[in-house]
Amino acid sequence: MRFDHYHYHWEGTPEEFAAASPTLKELMKTEPEAPGSEPEIKGEAAAPRAVTLPRDVTGEEGRQILSRLELSPDIKKVLGNLYHATDPVSSEDLKKAAGLNADQFRGVMGGFGRRVTHSVGKNVSFFEKEWRQDQYFWSLPDSVKRAMEELKLI
Repeated sequence: MRFDHYHYHWEGTPEEFAAASPTLKELMKTEPEAPGSEPEIKGEAAAPRAVTLPRDVTGEEGRQILSRLELSPDIKKVLGNLYHATDPVSSEDLKKAAGLNADQFRGVMGGFGRRVTHSVGKNVSFFEKEWRQDQYFWSLPDSVKRAMEELKLI
């Protein structure tokens, strides 16, 4: 069985989903038909429940997010590294480039996430990120790169 939620994709049996995360089990909204049988997924097959998927930020929203308040030196380093990168950059490499430890990096990214939410609302994805090799790999959508150029952040 395949389960899609936001940008994440899982494959496995319902039992494996339940063992991996009680939250994931709740998201699937499953009910067993009979003891030992495969549970039936309520709703559409492709979306076990109605979920609003995050969309990429638009150029106007990118400009608003980047100019609403002055950016911290740390997030400027992170954004600059992502702007100049030709391939997605690992969290580890971003931390090193910005001179941050793991807690500081999480704080910088969490603070920037709150900026995005307070500027344009939830369900907007400012970064493109992919989980692999036990960490996120980050990149910027073209709309954000253009906004950075227009605001002369690069």
